[in-house]
Amino acid sequence: MTGSPDALLREMLREAELVLAQQLHVLDEVDDKSEQLLTLSVAVAGAGLALFAFVADRSRTALPGAFLFAWAGAFIIDLLAAASFLGAYVGVGSGKTRDIGPHPRWLAQKANDSTWLEIDHLVSLLANYPSYVENNRRIMAASRRATVSGLVLLFMSVFAYAAAAFYVLRGGIG
Repeated sequence: MTGSPDALLREMLREAELVLAQQLHVLDEVDDKSEQLLTLSVAVAGAGLALFAFVADRSRTALPGAFLFAWAGAFIIDLLAAASFLGAYVGVGSGKTRDIGPHPRWLAQKANDSTWLEIDHLVSLLANYPSYVENNRRIMAASRRATVSGLVLLFMSVFAYAAAAFYVLRGGIG
């Protein structure tokens, strides 16, 4: 690097782009984990439906209230967990999108401006860089909160399904 303002500006922009690229990689991983957890939640709901079908098939009388209460609670909690995991998808829950740079509409407008120079573009990118990083950080934090609450709900639903199954194993279905 020669130390010229132009070279320094380009180096700063390169570093900023690396940070944004790393954030985008993390956000992609968050989406992958959200998808896996949503799949797990749906699988748990499927197991809960199988439990209900099994008990309904084996029951000679109306299903007992304790079983229905535990099963319905587990199913509702599982649906809430699935909704939470869906909200953890980047942009789904908050409606915000990840920032990687200026909006394409803004870029198109500037491309038609004959007074706009490349150096102006570089300075603009660096000036707005903190807002891009902060927006991505907020999205990651919201996604993390949704994931944690979804995990708590999923564990609660598994325990409620286990309580319903324990009731059945204990001989509560006749």
